[in-house]
This record gives sequence, C-alpha cells and structure tokens, in this order.
Amino acid sequence: MAEKEIKLKDILENCKSILYFLTNEDDKYARQLKYKDFMHKFYQLIDKIPKNSVLKAKGKVDIIIFTVIKNEFKALEKMFPLTEENKSVRSANLNGINAWEVDIERENSRDKLRALIVCIGESGDLECSIVAMRVFQEYNCDLAILCGIAAGLKEEIKKYSVIMSKEIVDYEPQRLESGGKIEYRPKHSEIHDKKLIRDIQSFEMKPDKWREIYKKIVKDYGEIVESEFNIELVDNSELKVGTIASGKKLFADGSSLKLLRKAIPSDKGIIAVEMESAGFCIACKEFKNTWLVIRGISDYGGKDKDDQFNKKYQHIAAFGAFTALLYFLQNHYIRETEPGGAMEDEEF
Repeated sequence: MAEKEIKLKDILENCKSILYFLTNEDDKYARQLKYKDFMHKFYQLIDKIPKNSVLKAKGKVDIIIFTVIKNEFKALEKMFPLTEENKSVRSANLNGINAWEVDIERENSRDKLRALIVCIGESGDLECSIVAMRVFQEYNCDLAILCGIAAGLKEEIKKYSVIMSKEIVDYEPQRLESGGKIEYRPKHSEIHDKKLIRDIQSFEMKPDKWREIYKKIVKDYGEIVESEFNIELVDNSELKVGTIASGKKLFADGSSLKLLRKAIPSDKGIIAVEMESAGFCIACKEFKNTWLVIRGISDYGGKDKDDQFNKKYQHIAAFGAFTALLYFLQNHYIRETEPGGAMEDEEF
C-alpha cells in the first residue's frame, strides 16, 4: 500500500499538537528537549510534502480596514493618502479586490501601524463576508475593522454621530407563525478581547478632541454649501458604544428599527442598523480575527434616507466614522506587542 500523502493541513495539525505540550512545560530543561524533538518531527513532516506543492506565505499587516460603498470610500480617501504620488502606499489587487497598504502614524509610539484598506464595492452581508474571507486568505492581521455609515434610532443617537459596536445582532433568522406573527431568533456576535474593550472604553471617555478634528474636516471640505448644511450638526455629534442590528433589508420605513429594538433584547439595546456587519463577523470568526465595527449615522431609517439633502451629504457621516477610527488607532489602540498589551512569546 502506498504511503498516505501528507498535506499542509496535516502538518499544521501535528505542529499545533506538539506546540501545545511544548508551551505548557514549566521546566526549562524539559522544554528545550521537547523543542528539539518538535523540530526533528517538523522536518520529518516537511520532507513528506509532495514536490509539486507550493506553500504561499500570507501578507501581514496590523489592521485591515473594510469599507463598502462609494460615498464611504470617498470619505476614507480624505483620511488616508491613497494617491500614487505617496510612495509609502502600496496598491494591491487581491483576485479582483482593490486594496492599499498604508502606514498610520501613532501619537504616543514611534511604531507605525501598517494597515490594509479594502473597498468591498457592493452592499450586503453576503458580499461583505465573501470579500472579507478572500482578503483573510491573503493577509493576517491583529484587528479587522468595518467602517462606514448606518441608520440610527432617532431617540437614541443623533445624526452625524458615531457608534462603535461591541455587539452585532443578525436579525434575519426568524420563525414565521400563524397570523403573520414573527418570532425573532437572532444571532449575536460580541467582542471578547478584553484589551480591545479597554481601548474602546478609554476612547469613549475622551471624545472631545476627535469631535474637533471631525468639525474641522467638514468645515474645510470644499463641497459643502453653508446655507444648506448646518455645521452645528457635527458640533453636537456624539460617540456611543452600542449594539448594531445587521441584515439584508434596507430600512426606509421609519418604524422597523424601533420594532427590532423592542423585539430583540441586547446589552443596552439596538441603536443602529446596516447591511454588512453580520457577514463581516462570520468571516472574522472563520479566520479567528478580532473585529470592530464603526459607523457614522447618516439617517434615521425613514424618509430622510432618500431625500436629496441626505444623498448629497451622506458621506459627512462617513467622515465622522473614519475620523473616529483614525483618532482611536492613533491615540487609544494598543497592539498586543506594545507595553500594556499581551505578553510577547517566551524565548526557548
């Protein structure tokens, strides 16, 4: 009988098992012996890989930032230098997906964050999930972020404000009962990374400087007609940490968001709704990536969604989301290898 072909997956599973026992050995001498044994077995497995196999190394960035529609990307370009003239920017084509690598300067650290920026191009949870998974196949990251706009609950959050979400509720799973009654069976996705939660809480307590930058960007933006757009809307904006509902429906009736908040209990309650986060969280879970969703409130999910004013200034809410994101990364986000983050790996 021919020897069973060893695949890359088999090697990784063997390595994972060996490393578990290796890293849980407290005695230094025993750990060194196990390490030598691990390397011996590793090279034995490598020798069994078929000669025609190609192991492609993944790219590595600190952050991957996803955005969806044109108006969101328009705002993103205002915050990040994606021009060809900027030599620090590297563009990439990931099987038809446009992406750019950029450096993000930090306020309190000499180290820059290397970020991959991806434009999904089409609304929807399925589209978002597919693109995110294709990107995660090519790149490893410490944090994946979905950033853009959403509809907010008028009674809970002001227009042009920003929500950072630690919980996403997929409201689509339902049971249809007699008489047209709907029983929601939502799927909840929550952030469990304690370090990231602390970073978010730190930002939540100090929103004033972010708001000042946001207001300046809007004032300096050349496409705003002052007689149409009241800058005080931005001045009165707020930063909230809350729950976002996500699904396939475009909310424009003015009442469905209220019904969702009432029908689906979650943490402090649903305060915004959009169409991509449910799929985004599925992709992040599949690749075991820590995630964060940041949304600017562009409308209240009613008639205001389609009026001419909102269409013209929708991207102002996206400015808010990306301003908040950039300020958070520059001033509050701590990487795992930085002081205060997770401990670095112990040397053998």
